[in-house]
Amino acid sequence: MKFARYTLAIALLPFFMTGQQTTPSATPRNGRTTVTRPSVKPMSIQDAEHAGLVRTSYRDPNGSSSGDSVLLVVVKTGGPDRLVLTIPTGLLLNNPLPNSQNMIIAGLKGRDLGGGKYTPTSTITLTDHRPARYLIAAYCADFHKENPPADAFDFNLGTTVDPGMICVLNDARTERLSIAGTQAAVWIYSEHVTFSEMNAKMPIELTEWSRAAAVASRCASK
Repeated sequence: MKFARYTLAIALLPFFMTGQQTTPSATPRNGRTTVTRPSVKPMSIQDAEHAGLVRTSYRDPNGSSSGDSVLLVVVKTGGPDRLVLTIPTGLLLNNPLPNSQNMIIAGLKGRDLGGGKYTPTSTITLTDHRPARYLIAAYCADFHKENPPADAFDFNLGTTVDPGMICVLNDARTERLSIAGTQAAVWIYSEHVTFSEMNAKMPIELTEWSRAAAVASRCASK
């Protein structure tokens, strides 16, 4: 079982941090000029793709199954001059290989800079028709299947998983579970894996396992 880690880039551009990039307008105030930026309502990436506004590719470049494992390449194909897109927690990425894992999106990490680095952002902003690369955190949905082969195919964007699984991913983030802890919480919730089964596939400390089990139990009871 492999999991991926990327390095957070320190030099951050406001474009990526705010998810808003518009032509600024100058407004005089008390003899000084202030800059205002009109807000743009974000749109989910699946809605944008269904509307024909973007084209996407979801790939696993390293054959990882947990953590910062999925690379999204998105191209703006229509719509307004500026698109702001969100990546909802819980989107399922379907694997075309029957013996290989599907993946569940935990969230958008940031814009991929290459070389294992990324700039953090909570939204995707597209202002031209050039391909943009974003890093996505995702976790294995199928305990008994193999890791996806490295960079072998595009995942197919599926439906959103059930609310309980979304709860697991959100609570794991709130509780600051490790990659192994978050993956354990997903599998405990979906397939009731045991501590020994988990360790046979991905090592995890007992204390982290207990925290993961508490997250899964809490979300299952809601």
